[in-house]
Amino acid sequence: MRLIGLAVVLAVSLTLVPIAAWSQTARMYRVAMLEPFATEEGRPYREAFLAALRELGYVEGRNLILHLRTSDRDRTRVPAIADELIALKPDVLVSDSNAVRILRQKTASIPIVLTASTDPVGDGLALSLARPGLNVTGVALLQDQLFAKHIELMREILPRLKKVGMLVDSTSDDCRVVESAGRQASRIVGAVFVDYRVANRNEIEQAFSRMRT
Repeated sequence: MRLIGLAVVLAVSLTLVPIAAWSQTARMYRVAMLEPFATEEGRPYREAFLAALRELGYVEGRNLILHLRTSDRDRTRVPAIADELIALKPDVLVSDSNAVRILRQKTASIPIVLTASTDPVGDGLALSLARPGLNVTGVALLQDQLFAKHIELMREILPRLKKVGMLVDSTSDDCRVVESAGRQASRIVGAVFVDYRVANRNEIEQAFSRMRT
């Protein structure tokens, strides 16, 4: 997670003017972040993000203004929040793949940093991983491609692997992509794939209970 967070921070910093220019312009830079979490749930991520920015010389209240909004895991709110943040004319927008798809539809000029995505090229957020080409940069997790490797490692540990279970966030498009990759990888080695679909904390606890049966 720290490596992902560092990549996001570096992507944000590269969209802003270098530190040396600040002393000449005394300009306040604006970062607009749209979190999918509830406010308290996202606090550790937000604090880590700001701490890393401070290490690079971006200090909230001195040369940085953070416009923070949260959808509180309600995706129907994202379009309106996106319009609100874009209207602030920030120097950079930051969000996860679900919201970035909408942000990208609404602006082709403001740089957008993607905190995490399974397939940014397939989602139309980049022309290629080597040369994104659009106004979006950030982190590609490649989880769908990694699942086959995960199955390979599982078989090294348990050669007679017969069943593979996966927690699937039913609210995430990215998770559905990974689920599809998991089904295919399991089928290739002759294992049964079982999905445990969850949408909140209570359902996660129930899913682990079902795994024991």
